[in-house]
Amino acid sequence: MSSLLILGGGQYGRLTAEIAAEQYDRICFLDDGLPLSQTVLGRFSDCEKISAEFDAVIVAIGNAETRRRYAEMLPNLVSLISSRAYVSPSAAVGPGCIIEPLVSVGAGTVLGKGCILSSGAVLNHDSVVGDYCHINCNATVAARSAVPPGTKVPYGQIWQAEPKE
Repeated sequence: MSSLLILGGGQYGRLTAEIAAEQYDRICFLDDGLPLSQTVLGRFSDCEKISAEFDAVIVAIGNAETRRRYAEMLPNLVSLISSRAYVSPSAAVGPGCIIEPLVSVGAGTVLGKGCILSSGAVLNHDSVVGDYCHINCNATVAARSAVPPGTKVPYGQIWQAEPKE
């Protein structure tokens, strides 16, 4: 039986659980704002202790700095890619990423750690997305563009910036 612990039981946590259900038999949460239950096992401060009981862990928190802080504590961090997303075989996806349905990640794209790609996002070929970015719904990262770490690209926007050499 495969198990996943999700840090964050709010909007991103619920969405992440739906994607994870394709791969994991047991899915539980840690969250400071939810009452303890069969699936909410504790608080964020319990993450190092409780994560050892799971095959895999992912951080589903919208704030990039908070997502980074917890992700760097966890050795068994995984990425989740919806079966309804397209990720090119030549793309590189860092650990701790959440790739929602209808996302397209083009050839040669590099995706850093802990990124969230929301529904309809397009990362065109040879783009680079830094650690802990969030590319929101229907946003586009233009070919050969670089998105700095921690950036949130808003809904429907186009990010076009040449990488620095």
